[in-house]
Amino acid sequence: MSALADYIRHAERHGVDGVHEVARRDLAADDLAMLERRLRELEPKWRPPRAGTAQDGTRAAGPVVRHPSESKTRACPFCGSSLAGYRRHARVCRRASCRKRAQRQVR
Repeated sequence: MSALADYIRHAERHGVDGVHEVARRDLAADDLAMLERRLRELEPKWRPPRAGTAQDGTRAAGPVVRHPSESKTRACPFCGSSLAGYRRHARVCRRASCRKRAQRQVR
């Protein structure tokens, strides 16, 4: 039995999660296209991951391009949560434990 048939059978029995990521290492481009078509038939909302994303296990060839709002996003130094929705000069999030730790450092 061919590798393509093995991947299709696995997706039919166990679901489509992770099948494409593993198959892209083993299959030729035309077989991979046939597998993608079959996976979409099994699960209509499934889409292959974009090249260069962490989800497909490869890295992008060039520098990572971020949306302008992502490049200026700050994080709370204590819990790591995003400060995107906070005032521009906020240094910590609104959690009480983070604010207490920040006050201790100032003193």
